[in-house]
Amino acid sequence: MGDISETLNKKNNTKCENSQKLTENKDEELTPNILKTYANLTHQSFLNASDLKVQPISGAGDNSYGLVLQVICNAKSGESSETPFSSILKISPKNPARRAHMNVFDFYTREVFLYEKVFEEFHVLAEERNSINGESAESALFDIVPKMFSYSLENHDEFIIFEDLLKIGYIQNARSKPPTYDLVLKTFQTLAKFHAMSFILQAKKPKVFTELVSQMADNLFTENIADVSVEFGKTYIKRTRDMLVEEAEPKTYDNTADMIAVLDKVEQNFKKVGISCVQGNACAPYAVICHGDFWNNNILYKLDSNQCAESAKFVDFQIARYAAPVLDLIHYTFTCTEKTFRDAHLNELLDIYYKCLAKHICLFALDPTKIYPEQIFKQQLCRYGIFGLCMAAFSIPFFISNSNELVDLDEVCEAISVISAPEDSTSQNANNSVPSSSKDSANKSEENNEKNRALINDYYLLTPRSEPIFKRRMTGVVCDILKYDMADYVLNL
Repeated sequence: MGDISETLNKKNNTKCENSQKLTENKDEELTPNILKTYANLTHQSFLNASDLKVQPISGAGDNSYGLVLQVICNAKSGESSETPFSSILKISPKNPARRAHMNVFDFYTREVFLYEKVFEEFHVLAEERNSINGESAESALFDIVPKMFSYSLENHDEFIIFEDLLKIGYIQNARSKPPTYDLVLKTFQTLAKFHAMSFILQAKKPKVFTELVSQMADNLFTENIADVSVEFGKTYIKRTRDMLVEEAEPKTYDNTADMIAVLDKVEQNFKKVGISCVQGNACAPYAVICHGDFWNNNILYKLDSNQCAESAKFVDFQIARYAAPVLDLIHYTFTCTEKTFRDAHLNELLDIYYKCLAKHICLFALDPTKIYPEQIFKQQLCRYGIFGLCMAAFSIPFFISNSNELVDLDEVCEAISVISAPEDSTSQNANNSVPSSSKDSANKSEENNEKNRALINDYYLLTPRSEPIFKRRMTGVVCDILKYDMADYVLNL
């Protein structure tokens, strides 16, 4: 670990700088290409960033794949009296190590693909249906995502410009704040409509649907997923197990031994479990285009006069995937809600989700009992529920951390790039003609894993403040994995 010690030792000096960078360097983020795009959108000439009002929307821990800014274009003095053009600008990170580790270009390409190809098909289906049924029929408009105004996929200058939902009354539930019942209800109902559109497209235009999903190989859980990412998830699975083992009498749960068994199996098979859950073809035709990164920050709500959610819209489709629809439900439920909430409401909300999905399918004169039988829905919850534990291990440490407790992602990725770099070529065989033995490869793999574990331990996210919260949230997830019969797959590995 000596080669990375200097990089790792930066941690304490830079840990709190993320939110400062958002404001101090915001003008530097508006590249000439971005300024030109805004000029074209508004038919005005922006010579530099001072012509625009820019403020950060995302803070530390809110978005791993770049900056999210609100950009307001005010008409120049004397030129126009039009209402200022307000938008949300998502800009890719520029740090080379972070870009490489997080496959930034692929993520931006995936989101643009969703808007230009998938959502366009959803819009066409809705318009066709409404034109046939007339205005008196219940509307089936696809209106649950913001508009995309423009984008660039130029390497190292990727950005997307969206409609500003904040300006029309939508708000975000805070990253660390568990959602209230009305928010979860509206989330489940809106997600049901989103998933229903995939089933409808598959039924109405099967060739189009097949072509679309063929271009949506998972971009998170793959055979090439970085070892350090796997070790990160395993670290927090192990910490949860250790917390249960260390717990003094009386035990919080009656089935602690069963919970530990689940955690042991997930730790041993973390990569395999994750990859097995995201295979849409394995559960076709009962698979849909999922959001893929479904949590608090990627859902915005408009509230009524009683401050209850009356509508919801989804953002950030960079990890959208073709998979069982329950993956989005499970991801959101186990990473964003508390066990006490699930005990009181989960069965009811799952029933509401399915009924809403079935109703939306019926609007298109299709039979939901054939397209997505309720029995299949329940079977998928049992089979893929374990995905929620994997995502909880990834997510909850971030969700419960304050901004000043989070690490600098650029710094972490630079450290990862150091430990992932190949050995000096002088240490290798001159003509590379002698293959490594299986034993040598295994030793090298374990050596790399040890470095990854050391790196993760150095950037350990939990603090004396957040550890009790982590324990409550994670042990609650494991308990519910057993409660809702979601453990069989992993226990049989």
